[in-house]
Amino acid sequence: MARKPEPPKPPESARELIVMVRPDAGMRASRSRVESVTGQKTTSIRDILKDNKAVMMPLFGPNEERVITRTRSEAETAEMPLEDLSVFYRVEADEERLDEIGGKLFEQELVEAAYVKPASSPPVGPPEDGTAAPDTPDAAPPLTANFEARQGYLDAPPTGVNARWAWTRTNGTGDGVRIVDIEGAWRFTHEDLVTAQAGVVGGIQFNDLGWRNHGTAVLGEFSGDPNPFGITGIAPDAIAMAVAIGGIGTSAAINAGAARLSAGDVMLIELHRPGPQFNFEGRGDQRGYIAIEWWPDDYAALLNAT
Repeated sequence: MARKPEPPKPPESARELIVMVRPDAGMRASRSRVESVTGQKTTSIRDILKDNKAVMMPLFGPNEERVITRTRSEAETAEMPLEDLSVFYRVEADEERLDEIGGKLFEQELVEAAYVKPASSPPVGPPEDGTAAPDTPDAAPPLTANFEARQGYLDAPPTGVNARWAWTRTNGTGDGVRIVDIEGAWRFTHEDLVTAQAGVVGGIQFNDLGWRNHGTAVLGEFSGDPNPFGITGIAPDAIAMAVAIGGIGTSAAINAGAARLSAGDVMLIELHRPGPQFNFEGRGDQRGYIAIEWWPDDYAALLNAT
């Protein structure tokens, strides 16, 4: 008997410095400029960025006009006011200087808020208790076994979500529904993820086994193909897609995912961050981690998505 090895855990993503400007600032920022279309003075902001070799870019689109136009269009469709996403910016700079830069930007008159978001990570289970597990062969078996009997979450409450009963109802397998998963990486070429897969539709995947294993496992839980091997997803006929947070951050990933969905579709966010209980410091046991909508830009993106 040998102890079952711990699977690789996804590392934390990069921290993000987010700046929220006043709505009347008329800010227009890119890699080569920081100015105001309403005549506000932006010299001090430009100087802070230049001195720290940093750039400030619109968080939710290539430029402010695109963000404003899209938000207005969505507001008309929803027939309700939406959060102004054009006031949010992401600052790209040396990671070790984010806190210092954020503090200086926060002091500027046109800046309403500046904050560094801790690295996000997917939820992980508690560590194994050390119980011995049978030795496993080095080579994979020639055929994958059927593991559906081990999927207790498919059963009736209180152990499961009653998926097996839902499958007997009209559209109970997710037909006509789209589900987008927001996290870091996936393997859409998995043998049990062949049908109803739309792939990665935004962001840049992390080249990391821990992130990839986590994302692939999540896909399997709700989207595993109904076949004689492997597992069966909770809603195997729903169209599954994913948006990676790499390169764009969490709130922009939420916004990109929402653009692919309609009423009745589902957004799954497999991410959280260390909260104030332990001074926003990352921990291996993830105690004190909280939902990402605690941060204003993520919250605004989720409000508009819903």
